[in-house]
Amino acid sequence: MQINSHKFIGKHILGELYGIPYDIINDLDYMKTLLIKGTEEANATICETIAKRFDPQGLTVLILLSESHVSVHTYPENNSVFFDIFTCGIECDPDKFVKKIIEELKPAKEKILSVKRGNEDESK
Repeated sequence: MQINSHKFIGKHILGELYGIPYDIINDLDYMKTLLIKGTEEANATICETIAKRFDPQGLTVLILLSESHVSVHTYPENNSVFFDIFTCGIECDPDKFVKKIIEELKPAKEKILSVKRGNEDESK
């Protein structure tokens, strides 16, 4: 009997984005809206969003997904963003999330690492 609707596989993408204007990545409303749009484009299901603004600058946004999570940390003083998105199963496409935030933030430099997780053989 299979209780879980997701295969025991997933994709975890870790990203570093550099050269983004301070004002953009220190704007909490803008970043939350962007991340929610990216998550929806990835076909992921949002359960809850938590956001924290730090003083004097910087943000952390966490999005709990039915399929796992998204986390984003901004460092406006360094014009940088670190993020990760992990999705379980095959219905979501976290690459679409990455494409959306790169398209919108237009970083001067990006470093993206994609890791397949789980074992397809054990999911059958």
